[in-house]
Amino acid sequence: MSKKTLWIINQYSSTPEFGYGGRSYYLGKELVKLGYTVYIFASNNHHLLKRKPNFHGDYYVQNVEGLNFVWFNMPKYKDARSKKRVYLWFKFAYKISKLNKYKFQKPDIILQTSPSPIPFLGAYSLSKKLNSKLIFEVRDIWPLTLIEIGGISKNHPFIKLLQWVEDFAYKKSDLVFSNLKFSWKHMVSRGMDKSKFRWIPNGFDKEEFDNPEPLDSNLLNNIPKNKFIVGYAGTIGISNNVESIVEVADMLKNIEDIHFLVVGSGPSKINIEEDARKRKLENITFLDPVEKSKVPSLYKTFDVCFLCMSDVQLNKFGTSLQKYFEYLASGKPMLYAVNSPEFDYVEKYAAGYEVPSVNNLDISNAIFKLYNLPDKDIKQMGINARKLAENEFEYSMLAKKMDQYLKDL
Repeated sequence: MSKKTLWIINQYSSTPEFGYGGRSYYLGKELVKLGYTVYIFASNNHHLLKRKPNFHGDYYVQNVEGLNFVWFNMPKYKDARSKKRVYLWFKFAYKISKLNKYKFQKPDIILQTSPSPIPFLGAYSLSKKLNSKLIFEVRDIWPLTLIEIGGISKNHPFIKLLQWVEDFAYKKSDLVFSNLKFSWKHMVSRGMDKSKFRWIPNGFDKEEFDNPEPLDSNLLNNIPKNKFIVGYAGTIGISNNVESIVEVADMLKNIEDIHFLVVGSGPSKINIEEDARKRKLENITFLDPVEKSKVPSLYKTFDVCFLCMSDVQLNKFGTSLQKYFEYLASGKPMLYAVNSPEFDYVEKYAAGYEVPSVNNLDISNAIFKLYNLPDKDIKQMGINARKLAENEFEYSMLAKKMDQYLKDL
């Protein structure tokens, strides 16, 4: 029996050539290996791209290892906070609703993925026209995230619209996927039948981690030698709580061997760098983001991978930051400073330490404890981390799990 055709609708997806790949790309690529015909539909203009795919016409199909990646020509917007970005959710939804007019292979299944639920309206309309099964994938719970982290009132008219769309999506989808293990609790409270829920976490690509590109010598020269490196790589924003790294660096500044390395960009980076300068900290280094293909090589320079998040109620539904799975795959111990007590893989696998609350004193004590461990214990934690990644979160394995769910439709 031939495998099915799957259309993944993800406005902010990308290929490694133009962006950072991401969940849709990696799962799609692995599903192709399992015999599926996969199309991913994305915008050629969004804030998560390293560079824009340039082409003439309405769309461009990029074939990557058998995966059909369809870039739609969409208008530019300034940044993630631009009002025009909101308008483009609706424009993208409209484009999606008209995909039945294009000469792509008809889908058996359409999967529309968040964060914004607005494109679901287009996916729902399309599924009716094509008589396809429909999956709603939640990678970030909107509008709850905008309320809890963004500080927007739940009574704001646009929040009410998003809430209506979210509830509509739970009711009209054949299945609901999420990378957040306990998000079903929220979804059921919004009217979803629990039997629809399937958990598929984020993961890592084994090939990328086994064969990484080396770091540039200029970047390597900016990483201190013969130090115990506590590293963070990723977005520097409000929800990431990276400011705690500066606080902890200040607490541990008298221990010369411990050095903090922060690699990334984001809206909070300027303020955090300024805070470190005001404190006259010499034990913290800030670097710009590195290319996705070089990230595994960056992790090799860390002694401990540090993951922190703001202490918000959303964490009770689980966390699924991409760096969590990449940190594990790096084979280095992780310090997991997130208040998400049920998501306790690091502790269970002895792959590092978990700090149950985002408390800077707890974090500094955990780092000091890791620093004082014998080398063999640090190495064993790293081995355990990699084993955890391979046993639970490798993308080829996750695609097989997804395949089983798709067979149910």
